[in-house]
Amino acid sequence: MTEKILCGACEKGYLTLQQGTYKTKISRNEITLSNVEYMECPHCHEKAFTGKQLRKTEEQAKQEYRSMYDLLEPRQIQTIREELKLTQKELSYILGCGEVNFSRWENGNAIQSKFVDNMLRVFHRYPEVMNFLKERSNYPEDNFEKSIIPIAMVQAKKRADARRSKKILQKM
Repeated sequence: MTEKILCGACEKGYLTLQQGTYKTKISRNEITLSNVEYMECPHCHEKAFTGKQLRKTEEQAKQEYRSMYDLLEPRQIQTIREELKLTQKELSYILGCGEVNFSRWENGNAIQSKFVDNMLRVFHRYPEVMNFLKERSNYPEDNFEKSIIPIAMVQAKKRADARRSKKILQKM
């Protein structure tokens, strides 16, 4: 037997399972989904998602968005990267994006831009283009040991460290 959930809006009705259309936005683009499950209060008509329903709806919306704009699926992104024999870190460096973003595209938690999608398709079809960009990007072959840290960041850290030291000395 399913647990009854009291409506959080009116606290008079119990939420019931419903199914219908749902509109959401991804990157300022409206997505309309059909057959979406949600909970609704018969008293005040407040609508809500359970955690499971929300995750399923978000995944449906991302899938619909990828379909609308002909974007690669997460598994396809991973397959392309693996066929190029690159790590997420290496390919993200060549593309000029963050490794965390690349990981999110591969696991489906985020959607890549059309530009990145097109670049992945080009790299897959023409690996020599990826190699050319790899050479032009001064890609560090020694596993990123030659990290570049902006001077402004170093100076800001030094100033913050100096302020902390000063506060500690004042308390003594």
